[in-house]
Amino acid sequence: MNQVTRKRIFFEEFLPPIVATIIGLIIFIVLLNLNLSYTSPAQELLFIIICWIPAIFFVITAGKIRLPPAIKIGVYVFATLSNMIATTFNVYAFVPVFDTILHSGFGYLCGYLLLYVFIYFSCSDKISFLPKCIFILLITAGIGIFWEVIEYCCDVFSKVNSQHGIEEGLLDTMQDTFCNLGGACLFQVHLCIDHTFFQDKFFKAVEKHFSIYLDENKKPQQILFLKK
Repeated sequence: MNQVTRKRIFFEEFLPPIVATIIGLIIFIVLLNLNLSYTSPAQELLFIIICWIPAIFFVITAGKIRLPPAIKIGVYVFATLSNMIATTFNVYAFVPVFDTILHSGFGYLCGYLLLYVFIYFSCSDKISFLPKCIFILLITAGIGIFWEVIEYCCDVFSKVNSQHGIEEGLLDTMQDTFCNLGGACLFQVHLCIDHTFFQDKFFKAVEKHFSIYLDENKKPQQILFLKK
């Protein structure tokens, strides 16, 4: 590995989470000292963990799993808006619709992440269109539920309530779950429109972009996103 490649890997895989860690820790320490009732400092720790996920996958797989920049940017932006800003400072209390937007965007983003999984395991051409859509919906629903569990654990750890209200915690969790599904359904609509009217032109371009970041030994000779 030459020096240029090492610098590129550092700037693409490790510099963003390092910057996020520094910013997150500063906010975490400041909020702990201020002890404001409407803040949730533990969300900053969750923000840091999420930002390190792409780099962790890169390290533990010895570079075989390298998320494309588009997905990594989506992860960083979502973590920043959701954890570092909205949940930490209780922005939802002032802009309730912001929660709906974020969880819907999360469901849509998961669709692209699952597409990358299909390409990575070279099974995109082995699964027909309908089962693939159902699989994406189900996995997105599971990820959404897991996310709500993480939020609850952070609330217990920090002894605060990041939901809209204590008496509305269950209702908020269900609303977030439906929003995640709504985002996944929006992704399915996009998928179906591209498949039906544009011969998969958009998602084949997405697949071509994703395939660049596969390990050379893992990359298939020919990747087909959808069966004709």
